[in-house]
Amino acid sequence: MRTLSAEGLVSTGATLIVAEAGAGPRNVIEQVRNAGIKVLQLPEASHTPQQVAADIRTIGKQLNAASTEPLAKQFEQDWKDAAAKLDKLKGKPRVLFVMNNSGRGAQAAGDETAAAAVITLVHGENVMAGLYKGYRPLTAEALVAAAPDVIITTREGLEASGGLQAFLKTPGLGMTPAGKQGRIVSMDTQYIIGFTPRLPGAMLELGQAIRK
Repeated sequence: MRTLSAEGLVSTGATLIVAEAGAGPRNVIEQVRNAGIKVLQLPEASHTPQQVAADIRTIGKQLNAASTEPLAKQFEQDWKDAAAKLDKLKGKPRVLFVMNNSGRGAQAAGDETAAAAVITLVHGENVMAGLYKGYRPLTAEALVAAAPDVIITTREGLEASGGLQAFLKTPGLGMTPAGKQGRIVSMDTQYIIGFTPRLPGAMLELGQAIRK
């Protein structure tokens, strides 16, 4: 997303490109616009269900799609239903979200990340809340001190790590309550932190999974 190529984008033959707010480099976006291609950059993500509904409406307006409003309203109803079910789930598990999609080292999600927002939506407690913003690699000592009840990671990250057993060999992870009990939840990256129209189902599935 942040290392786009003007030549590559132009070669697609697209007449409209929808991009996240942080897409770039900025000069590439300008080159694409100068080539006559319309670029719609969405607002900075707030990682909320309300932002998903707003994005549906924004993109639909650009596409002049008659189905936009019904789709947005259906999403809002789906989220309302999912939120009601999430509210009924018992307990507030202590959660650590680990990202390692590149396979080059595990990083834990702090504040102001999509992962932190997801943990809040499923009524969990982010063990890294208030410590830092973004994603950071952590020492074994820090992981043990965090003592998560459950660890969430992505399916892609688990594969990049070499599988579950290799993932648990990450220094410190296996010594946490979650590691010792094998309470590792992995799901598709875009499904759980992509904030797409699938968000209601994803959050309900995740909320139930971290309480098993």
